[in-house]
Amino acid sequence: MALTESRAVVANHIWLAREDAADVGSTVGDAAKPAADDAAWVFMEDFDPDSFQVERTPIGRFEIFGSKLGKKHLVDVRYSGFNHVVRFSTQRLTALLIEALWSADGAVSAQFNPGEQGSTLRAWLKLQQYNVAGTVVNKVDLWGELQVESVNQNQSAPVQGNWIFTKLWSTLNTGTL
Repeated sequence: MALTESRAVVANHIWLAREDAADVGSTVGDAAKPAADDAAWVFMEDFDPDSFQVERTPIGRFEIFGSKLGKKHLVDVRYSGFNHVVRFSTQRLTALLIEALWSADGAVSAQFNPGEQGSTLRAWLKLQQYNVAGTVVNKVDLWGELQVESVNQNQSAPVQGNWIFTKLWSTLNTGTL
């Protein structure tokens, strides 16, 4: 499909593969992305597709000036890189949500210790976007840090976990059209 063709996205699907997914026998890290059919990938079935958002923020802005007719003018702007953040929401209280919210150490089961996690959750995020015909029009695999920004709950609506995924550097970060 050429880039000039319409790419209306009608559905987004997200999978996560957590760092050191030893419970499924997989090695997962910045230099080890699981295969597409690996058991380390967990489908985020409670993902709210209307909540999906990607932010691209430039970092390291450099302004280049030149002199024209005796006055200084901005002639170019360069950036040292860009920070990519994916925001999404889930619609259910899950062990992963509890673990991330309370900084619990490891996968939460019946008992956990709040604040025991030494660092944030790191994971691979697989995003697939589909058009009206159900064809994948964009697929991205990103290594990054996963955090819960907030959890909303009230008696008339399901629990809503608001997530932030910040892309980290990996030679295995890929995207395909």
